[in-house]
Amino acid sequence: MRLVRKLEELIEINSLISSALDRDSILKSITLSTLALLDTHGAEIWLLESSAPAPSAQSESEENATDYNGLLVGGPHKFQLVACAGTGEALATLPHMELPAGCIQFHEQQPFIENRDVLRKSMAQALGEADIFNGSVEAAFFAFGSTVRQVGLFTVHRLQARTFQQEDHYFLERLAIQAGISLHNSARYERVKTERDRAVTENRALKKDRVIVGHSRAIQELRDLIQQVAPAQAPVLLIGERGTGKELVAEAIHRESTRADRPLVRINCGGMVESLLESELFGYEKGAFTGADKARAGLLEEAHTGTLFLDEIGEMPASMQVRLLRFLQEGTTRRVGGNRERKLDVRVIAATNRDVSADPGLMRRDLYDRLATVVLR
Repeated sequence: MRLVRKLEELIEINSLISSALDRDSILKSITLSTLALLDTHGAEIWLLESSAPAPSAQSESEENATDYNGLLVGGPHKFQLVACAGTGEALATLPHMELPAGCIQFHEQQPFIENRDVLRKSMAQALGEADIFNGSVEAAFFAFGSTVRQVGLFTVHRLQARTFQQEDHYFLERLAIQAGISLHNSARYERVKTERDRAVTENRALKKDRVIVGHSRAIQELRDLIQQVAPAQAPVLLIGERGTGKELVAEAIHRESTRADRPLVRINCGGMVESLLESELFGYEKGAFTGADKARAGLLEEAHTGTLFLDEIGEMPASMQVRLLRFLQEGTTRRVGGNRERKLDVRVIAATNRDVSADPGLMRRDLYDRLATVVLR
């Protein structure tokens, strides 16, 4: 029963860390979980300070935890502590640990520590805990990285002489392999995120002066207004004749705002029947009407954390204006045919070619007051 319970705990640990992408969070979760699973006083993850190109035959999707690419041959080998739980948590800086030549041996291509006394001494010195030398230690290696191969060492220790059993080593090996896979995935995520951020920055730079051109005083005043309005989260109402660039102004406001990297969703409220506009804007649940064979998110949901541009707002039906007003007041919306309230974070920019303030029949006064927090003409 004890073994079954440990296997269940191992599955829970794997499930916990498989959904995490932040390296520090992953390593902290693994080491903390190991304390209880193996009944240890300390758990540490170390990374070998040297690395090597991964084998060319290994693809980006492959992760071979037993391929060390010659990194542990010879010695000495210096390791950097990257995470720990229990003993060592109070350390002001993450120390190094050096294992002398000959300490690491191989059996069937799998490295292991030949001399545990050397490992205990090295860990005691690195962690500043003399009792480790009089206790017991266990260790497992892992490798990760599809382009640059790195090696990790997962160690655990008890401050008493109570030795680790074969069962303990089995679980430590599995945790070490999971640590390698998680570090591999985390590195890939960071690489993709960096590439995405660079692409977004380049895209913004390319679009910087593409939209509003000209050097007249009026154009410069418009640019200045956009710079003032963009950082705020308040709704914006754009009023101007057709063809005067209201959508371009909306794009510029979004691009210069803190939401620039989030969606800018657009919809033209003119010439669209009420039921279709409602479904497009608020979405609908499965079975809400004939033909609704599956649920669909509305444009408000798609614009979550970003900006929604409502063109020709003056042509929005009165009943739809009520729903839009409620969203602006409460920040929640409900799909057609649904009961669930969804909390959304959306900045609304509306545009019209008619002076809605002068014609009460075009827009509800309370909706106008909400939208006209900032007005650009």
